[in-house]
Amino acid sequence: MQSRWFAQLTKGDQKLPTKQEMLSEIEKDIKAINDRYYASKRHPIQVEYIPFMDKLTYGSQSVGRST
Repeated sequence: MQSRWFAQLTKGDQKLPTKQEMLSEIEKDIKAINDRYYASKRHPIQVEYIPFMDKLTYGSQSVGRST
């Protein structure tokens, strides 16, 4: 899915969000990670797979979708 998104981006079929939109999404993602997972030196940062794939597929429209 990630390579498909990248191919669409390089072909011009997809556009990157603005810098401000990206920073806003990053802040939301960090907050969600901090709310869901506990801080530990032994655990990597985790991403919820389905919402991540939804964001790749649908863009920012998927923000707020239930999983």
